[in-house]
Amino acid sequence: MNRNSNAVHPLFKNTDAHLRHTNFLADQMVRKGYEWNPAKMKPMDGALVVNKEIEVGGTQDLLTGGSVKERGINGFDGNKLVKGRVFSASDVAFGYAVDDAGKPAHSVDFNYNTAPAYLKQAVLVMKQKDEKIISLPVIDIINTTGKGDQGFYRKLDAFALIEDESVIEYTLEFPAGANANLAAGKALYVSAYIKGLETHLKR
Repeated sequence: MNRNSNAVHPLFKNTDAHLRHTNFLADQMVRKGYEWNPAKMKPMDGALVVNKEIEVGGTQDLLTGGSVKERGINGFDGNKLVKGRVFSASDVAFGYAVDDAGKPAHSVDFNYNTAPAYLKQAVLVMKQKDEKIISLPVIDIINTTGKGDQGFYRKLDAFALIEDESVIEYTLEFPAGANANLAAGKALYVSAYIKGLETHLKR
C-alpha cells in the first residue's frame, strides 16, 4: 500500500465540500486497505435511491440479493456497489406514498416533507460488513428543521462510507404493532435517497 496515496489531487479541489469528501474518502480507503490513486479514480457528485412498494410492519428489506439496478427504482448495483464505485454519504432524504398496489415505484408521487404516524417511528437502517452506516428514525429525516438549505435532504452529522463489492443491508424497521389500515388494493411506497460523492474508475 502506498502510504503517500492519500494526497488529494489538486484537480479535485473544486469546493470546500468536495475537498472534505475527497479527504474523507482518501483517509477511509487507506484505513480499509484500498490503494487511493487519484490518477485512476474520479470523484463526482452522486445520489443513491431506492423506490419500493413495501408491507407495513416488521423489518422490510429495501435491497435484496435479487435487486437489480434500474433507473428510478434502484440506484445500487443490485445490493452492492461495483468495484471502484465507493460512496461518501453526507445527506439523506425519505418520502412515502399510498397508491394502488403493483404500480411501478418510479411513477408514484412521493411526499418528502411529512409521514403518517405509523411510519414516523420506523427506522431507516443501512449496514455493511455488520457495521451500521446509517440508522435514523423517519421522523428525524423528514423533520424540516433538521434539513439543509435545499429543504429536501437531511444533512448527516458525519460522512458515512459505503464500500464497493460488499453486500449492503438496507432496511426499514417498524415498531411492534405498526398498522397502516390501508384500503383494499392500496399499498405503501417508500423512497430513500442518499446524497454524497462517489468515485468511478477512470478508463
